[in-house]
Amino acid sequence: MDFARYLKKNLEDPQFKKEWDALEAETQIMRSMIEARLETGMTQKQLSEKTGIKHS
Repeated sequence: MDFARYLKKNLEDPQFKKEWDALEAETQIMRSMIEARLETGMTQKQLSEKTGIKHS
């Protein structure tokens, strides 16, 4: 089962959907950071050094 089908099936569960929706803001921030990093050609290691956040 691919992820899209897995997600669609699980979003039918109200509790799963509630938890999934609660993570939307955090997920959007992560997506934005990844997109910005890729657009600038920055590696994960460089981002880690620049932000002071551990690479892991």
